[in-house]
Amino acid sequence: MAIEHIPFPGNKIDLSAFDSSKREKKKPLEFYLGALKNGLAEQAQEINYEFPDFLNTDGQIKMVGSEAVSDAALVESQEEAFSLGLRKTKAEWRKEKEVQPSNLMEMALTILLHKFLKKDFIVARASAYDDYNNGVDQVVIDKKSGAIICGFDEVVTHFKDGRAPKKEEKLKRKMLAGGARIKYGAVFNKQGELERAARNHLPAFYLALTKDDLNELLPALTNNQPSHQEEKVLNKIFSNLSSSLQEQLAGLSEETNLDHRLEKNLENFQASLERINHASLEGIKSAMV
Repeated sequence: MAIEHIPFPGNKIDLSAFDSSKREKKKPLEFYLGALKNGLAEQAQEINYEFPDFLNTDGQIKMVGSEAVSDAALVESQEEAFSLGLRKTKAEWRKEKEVQPSNLMEMALTILLHKFLKKDFIVARASAYDDYNNGVDQVVIDKKSGAIICGFDEVVTHFKDGRAPKKEEKLKRKMLAGGARIKYGAVFNKQGELERAARNHLPAFYLALTKDDLNELLPALTNNQPSHQEEKVLNKIFSNLSSSLQEQLAGLSEETNLDHRLEKNLENFQASLERINHASLEGIKSAMV
C-alpha cells in the first residue's frame, strides 16, 4: 500500500504551481520568424517611401549597378558551396539558416535599431554580397551628413556581460587594415537624393546579445502592443548596445596607426554616436513614465 505524504498543519500547497494554464511556456526562437519578416517588410516599405527602391522586403540593400548580375551569380554559387559542404540542398540550407539564432538576431536588431534611430538614420541590412564577401551584416546611414557611418557585424555571445572577444579581435584586425568596405552602399547627393555608391574605410563594430537577451527581445519586439515591461526590455537592450559601441570606439581611439581616412570616419561616427546615445536616453525616460 502506497504511503500518502500529508503536509504538516499550517503548510499551504500552492496549487497554481501545478496549473499549466498559469505557467507561460517559452516559445522557441523560430516561432518569431514570421513576425520578424513582416517587421522587416514594413520597415523596407517605410524607408522606400522616403528613398525609393532602396531595400528589398528582407530589409537588405538592393544590388544595383553594372556588376549586380555577376555579383548575384557569385552569391548563388557561394550558397551552393555552403549547402554542399553540409550535404544539403540549397533550399534546405536556406530554410535552416533562416531559423538560426544568429539570423533571427540580425533580423531583430535591424528592426530594433530602426525603432530607435529612424528619425536620424537609415538602418539597413547589407546586401548578400557584402554579407558574404565583406563581413558586414548591417549599415547605418546618417540622414544629416548623408554618409554611411558604420557597419555592424552581429554575434550571439556566451559571455553574460555581452562581450564577444573573438569577434572584437577580428574587427580590430579589419580596422588596422584600413576599415570595412561596402560595395552596395549609398550616399546622399546635393539634392538630398540617395545615390548608390561603394564605400571604403568604414568603422566596423559588433553587436552582441546573449541567448537570454534574444529570448527577452523577440517577444517584446514582435508584440504589436508591447506592455510597459516589454518596452523596458527594448530600452534596456538598446541602451546596452549603445554602451558597447561607446566602449569599442574608445578602444579604437587608442590605436595610433589607423588609416587617416578611417580616422576621419571614426570622428564622424563619434558625432553620430552622441545622437544614438541621446535616443537611448530618451527611450529610458519614456519607459520610466
